[in-house]
Amino acid sequence: DSNPSNSYDFSYEVHPEYAAYFTAGAVSHSDISIATGSGTQTLYFPITQIQGYNDVTVSIVTTGQPTAGFSHANKIVYKNLGTAAASGTITYSKDPSVTVASNVVGLTSTPDGFTYSFINLAPFETRSFNFTINVPSIPVVNIDDVFTSSVSIAAPADVINMENNSFVNSQIVGA
Repeated sequence: DSNPSNSYDFSYEVHPEYAAYFTAGAVSHSDISIATGSGTQTLYFPITQIQGYNDVTVSIVTTGQPTAGFSHANKIVYKNLGTAAASGTITYSKDPSVTVASNVVGLTSTPDGFTYSFINLAPFETRSFNFTINVPSIPVVNIDDVFTSSVSIAAPADVINMENNSFVNSQIVGA
């Protein structure tokens, strides 16, 4: 700030869903001004983790529109947003009109799609794997049909956010 007579107040808060896992020191700094020519001012907001927590998430990333008679790639992305290592199972449910294929080691085919078990997903680590969706030709499917698939991740005990443990993907069949 080029005007040293300006002052600022800074504060923060720990989101309520994380409050049981962290303690916060001084949560505000008041009347902070920056002396002319002093450069950057550093303020510290001490937050201490008091216990670990589990939070995993999963999603489907598509690489294009499904086309009648062709295959297209998809990716499952799963993340550990928690502070403790996580292990679990991913379950993918395909649209009944399609078939899926993958060469991922550990992937187990089911009549509805597949399952995949993972271990030791480190805190804040992201992993992914690819698979292929095989779309039947016309007249088995039609242009503008909607294919819906879903994926869920079996969360560790005491996960703090269950809302990000499943994902639904709908795509329109193209020509």
